[in-house]
Amino acid sequence: MRFSYYFIPAGSVIDSIKDDFQLPIKNSDGSFLALPKGCSFILDVGNQLGDGIVDHHQPGTENACVSSLITNNPKKHIGDFLSRCSAYNLVTHKNPDFDALCSMYLTERYIAQGEFPVFSKILSDYVLEVDSGKKRLDADHLVEPYSLILALSHCIYDDPTIDFNQKDNVILERSFTLLDFIWDVLEKGHDIETFDWLTIKGFDDEIAVIRNDYNKYKSDFLMSSFQEIELTNKYINQSEWVDCLFTNQPKSVLWKYWARSDKVHSHSRNGFQMNVAFLPSSKTRAIISVDPNSNYTLKGLGLYLDFLEMKELLKLQSIDALIQDPREGFHRNNPWYDGRSTMHDYSIIDAPIGGSVLSPEVISDAVKKHHIWSNVNGEFAKLKISEVLALF
Repeated sequence: MRFSYYFIPAGSVIDSIKDDFQLPIKNSDGSFLALPKGCSFILDVGNQLGDGIVDHHQPGTENACVSSLITNNPKKHIGDFLSRCSAYNLVTHKNPDFDALCSMYLTERYIAQGEFPVFSKILSDYVLEVDSGKKRLDADHLVEPYSLILALSHCIYDDPTIDFNQKDNVILERSFTLLDFIWDVLEKGHDIETFDWLTIKGFDDEIAVIRNDYNKYKSDFLMSSFQEIELTNKYINQSEWVDCLFTNQPKSVLWKYWARSDKVHSHSRNGFQMNVAFLPSSKTRAIISVDPNSNYTLKGLGLYLDFLEMKELLKLQSIDALIQDPREGFHRNNPWYDGRSTMHDYSIIDAPIGGSVLSPEVISDAVKKHHIWSNVNGEFAKLKISEVLALF
């Protein structure tokens, strides 16, 4: 049984042409690559759920990641669409994260073996904790599967000897080696969070990256800015001031985790409950988050940022063109993601696919205007989009 792997841009929508999936990958003759249904599965991308596509960014799957969807009901998501084939194709997004990599691994195992052992759900629950942002850093137990995945991706993308177009394939191969080890650990009855992962063989470079990562975080911090930001406590519906860290292109692979637990530099000595990271992109890529384990919500900020985004985009196109074919549950096709899923509960905001036209300065300024964006879901929700845009 042979498997081939493909990586497509995050957020891609997959078209079905009769019995094939059409991927946004061009053949040498200029046509788009078509993969046969039943022998091909699209994971953590595709913007659908069913027909061999398993993308959890859909209504009704808010408390799951792709890995947990597959282990909780493999027949529904994989088995019912599976044909007998000599070769299979697995597709996920470029720069794959833990959930994308694990879902590829789980799907390949299910196709090969036809079932999962009980402990597979322990693995997928762990991935869900990471994917939802709820995983917390344990300074005494830094080396864990989630940190090893981040470190191996860092090592591969940082290695100039690896062809850039092959980096995702190398990440997948290394991740499968790690997941084989994790599978063996679970099969022997060990606990995934207390096992001594320093005993793993062949990951010395990744372990070295993790051990040195706090020094990287301290260097990132010297290039960062921070201040207290007003946020709403979602449990008492009152505003409170929290520490927020703004970092441009952090080099630390565990930056978010260090920031949230940083009792040394944060004014409150409770860590930076809010983080803003500007990442490398041809446009502006910003990820804004609060600790999902905290009492705070970013509800309204994602919509406010998208209203500012639309104001800029409307200088080049009509409002009708801007809001046509909206993404399900949203007001347009490629908005700022505002964390509205139940799993995220407004704890994370991400820029539109391909980046934002807003500058880092405009985004940072918007973050600080809690008195405006905290009302976006209230009084502004009663207005038409054109009426809202007129206010900003």
